[in-house]
Amino acid sequence: MKKIIAVIIAVCLVMSTGITALAEDKKVTSDELMAELQGAVDYLSKESYTVDDALELYYLVSSGAEVNNVDSFATAVKENLSANDGKLVTSNGETLTAYAAAIQIMMYVDIEDDDTFSTLLDNFSKMDPTVLPASPYEYNVIIPASIFVEDESFGKTLCDTLIENYYEKGNGMNYYGLGCDNTAYLITALSTYSFDYEEVISDCLAVLETYKVDGGYCYNREYGTEPNADSTALALMALCSAYFSSDEDNDEIKEACDSAYNALTSFKGSSVGVYTYMNDGDNAFATADALRGISLYYIVVAIDELFNGLDDYDFEETTKPSKEETTSQIDKTEKETTEKTNAEKKSPATGDNIFGAAFGIAFCTAAFAVITAKKKESR
Repeated sequence: MKKIIAVIIAVCLVMSTGITALAEDKKVTSDELMAELQGAVDYLSKESYTVDDALELYYLVSSGAEVNNVDSFATAVKENLSANDGKLVTSNGETLTAYAAAIQIMMYVDIEDDDTFSTLLDNFSKMDPTVLPASPYEYNVIIPASIFVEDESFGKTLCDTLIENYYEKGNGMNYYGLGCDNTAYLITALSTYSFDYEEVISDCLAVLETYKVDGGYCYNREYGTEPNADSTALALMALCSAYFSSDEDNDEIKEACDSAYNALTSFKGSSVGVYTYMNDGDNAFATADALRGISLYYIVVAIDELFNGLDDYDFEETTKPSKEETTSQIDKTEKETTEKTNAEKKSPATGDNIFGAAFGIAFCTAAFAVITAKKKESR
């Protein structure tokens, strides 16, 4: 666990100093996208957060934008655990979703409370992964959190349960019917374990394309072919997830991401980051879905900027380090980054410490790198 976190922190430190827009000729920059994300977060934020707000808050903080009053959630979690004999109990009881969201919120905003984090993770790992959440959309937060559970079968059981109950080959996800939004959520949820579910993801990507229309994506052609912000944003979310999980040339997927984002911009509302459903006024649901899509697109663009910048440098060929050398370097990184974070850390607001805008990129890329290495090693 500590080594995974060390890798994430190390990537974060690198990116926090060099992730500014490196290519001036791009149609959209990571800076512009962060402005969009910040506007959406400001529009959707609350004055305080309880344990019942865990899922909602997760999407806000995972955007990388600054979220105020996160400390109210941390306090609520500690009080809730204390009042319920070490269990996190929401109005819906003890749920996989609340644990998963709380675990990742603590990591995203660097809430330094090892005891609380360990308690949440231990409880999460003991939950029954075959119990269905209130909505299959919640697997979007549940499955990514499973990478921190030592037992690999936990995460794969979550994925298998999702597929068994909601996936139809050739049709995507069936959740009160078929639709672009449903299938987009399925793709994104499974992308954490993409090497194990390549066939399902590939099939769902093909299904997703059937919802593409002029101007974006529609929910379901049976109800009309007019595009809307929600479906377009969630298609963007799914395409970006596919971009991260693909081990092939990503140029085609990158172009699809760019196209989906460009279509989404036609649904902008009255202020930066705020979106409409079909240009019919500012809409919180459309804005929340836009946040989901743009959060991942921000990482796609930032990675593209980063590697475009690296093209200016010459790298000497080096031999692949041994397992012992790699482990030693990770241990060294953990020590150095811990010392640096202790010296530089400020408030728990995401914009005021090293786990701010750059952390969204660092977490996804580092976590994905760990998963990729692990999956390829097991092949």
